[in-house]
Amino acid sequence: MTDLTWVLQSNAINEGDLASLTEALNALGIRVEKLSVVPFSHEPAQPLPVISGPCIAYGSSGLLKVARNAGWQPAGWDGPNFDASFANGHLGKLALNNHAEKAKWSKIAGIARAKGWNPIFVRPNSETKEFAGKVYELEDLERWLQTLKDTQYHDEGENDAIVSPAVELGREWRAFVVENEQISVCQYANKGVSDKVKGAPGEVSHFITQVIDKYSPAPCFVVDIAETISESGQELRVVEFNSINSAGFYLCDTKIIVEKLSAYVDELY
Repeated sequence: MTDLTWVLQSNAINEGDLASLTEALNALGIRVEKLSVVPFSHEPAQPLPVISGPCIAYGSSGLLKVARNAGWQPAGWDGPNFDASFANGHLGKLALNNHAEKAKWSKIAGIARAKGWNPIFVRPNSETKEFAGKVYELEDLERWLQTLKDTQYHDEGENDAIVSPAVELGREWRAFVVENEQISVCQYANKGVSDKVKGAPGEVSHFITQVIDKYSPAPCFVVDIAETISESGQELRVVEFNSINSAGFYLCDTKIIVEKLSAYVDELY
């Protein structure tokens, strides 16, 4: 293996994931550096380590910016291909929110009211997620948006969101994908409540293969899948794509993820 280095953001990874990552990397003899990033500034909180070979960064989008500014390669995989509206356009009916509308934050409540959607699902369009996606009653959404406006927490003129009618969900799964291969999958929720189970049924793995064949936002990524519940039955749909550099592991196999991702980068360099 090349002189690969993994840089882990010590102030952005939960303790369990940080411990399992560190253990897996140490077992494989891969160099590990830990770095803090100043929140919102995307600046390192301490001097950068000297890295001459390839690098994989794991943490927030801020860490990826630090890594790229330092010239570390490949650092990671993110960008507009992960945006909800862009991915949904490629996935069509495979996407959970295939009827979603993209708009500025200041416009989303009006769109939902005009379409008669209530309750509604709202999330940032960008994979970097200024806020987590959430289901709202329309009046609650309007109050929340007014609070954001009053506190000037975000610039409504710049940030895009997507809004869609809420869908009842059953089980949800997360899959890590490297070079079109599902390397580890687990269930992480059921009916909106945390419910972690290793692995996934065969039909879920088959659906993920369909999704990969239809659209992949990057060579390495994470995709979340959910089963919808309605009077017509249950169907599988794509919730979203996430950067493999920041997605939580739940009960996915950290060691396999580290092995496959490191081997992929090793082949590149």
